[in-house]
Amino acid sequence: MSILGLVGDDSGQNLYIKYKAQARVWGEKDGEFDMGKCKIVCDMDSVKTGWIYWPKDGAPEKLWASALGEKIASPSREFKMAFSCEFSLNGERKIWESSQKGALMGFDTLFNDMSAAREGNKLAELKWEGAEPKQVGKGNTSIPKWSIIGWVERPLELMREEDLDAGAAASW
Repeated sequence: MSILGLVGDDSGQNLYIKYKAQARVWGEKDGEFDMGKCKIVCDMDSVKTGWIYWPKDGAPEKLWASALGEKIASPSREFKMAFSCEFSLNGERKIWESSQKGALMGFDTLFNDMSAAREGNKLAELKWEGAEPKQVGKGNTSIPKWSIIGWVERPLELMREEDLDAGAAASW
């Protein structure tokens, strides 16, 4: 492993989490984990919406809208509507990107709830409540459920460049 962690096993793949709708579990590169045991902070300011294509091999192709809520055309039939959001899970920065129908439905509800209740620039601390099974079209999915348990200052692992710049300016 390198000192900077820019290459090798710790290079980016550990940032991403995924929701497995059929099994109703969360996973990352090293396997599944219990979201219910995590301290969860959602960075709603990081949310992106748009389109994603997951090829059989290789990295996904992504096209994100330039503004939240902006509708952009799908680049091709292979692309699916998607979102991306950063979280802090037990003090580690994670990214959840999904085009899965249940995930889209659950995250849309969560984002609406956070937007309606937000306290200033604070971020929502969440509790994982499980998932609700649902039939969508000819298939089945599950919809992730969350509750907002409080509002917290932005944790260090979710700091953005503008946050760091504002902190530096305030310390002068």
